[in-house]
Amino acid sequence: MLVARILLILVIFSVAICLGAYLVKGDKRYLRLIGQIVKYAFLLLLAWLTSLLAKHLSTRILTQMLAMLAFWVTLSPM
Repeated sequence: MLVARILLILVIFSVAICLGAYLVKGDKRYLRLIGQIVKYAFLLLLAWLTSLLAKHLSTRILTQMLAMLAFWVTLSPM
């Protein structure tokens, strides 16, 4: 979570600096740069959320599989 917060702060600072540069110079390249920063930050956020979801689902599935295995082991005749 600390890394995500640091990246969020860096994105906000980058957008603020580009917006200030656009307002001072009037060059539209800075607006395109803001768009790219926001786009890649959004893609990074989606990748991070996808990895969290995969971790959650894999943990849940693995837990259920281990519970089923433990159940079948207790039922097996000795």
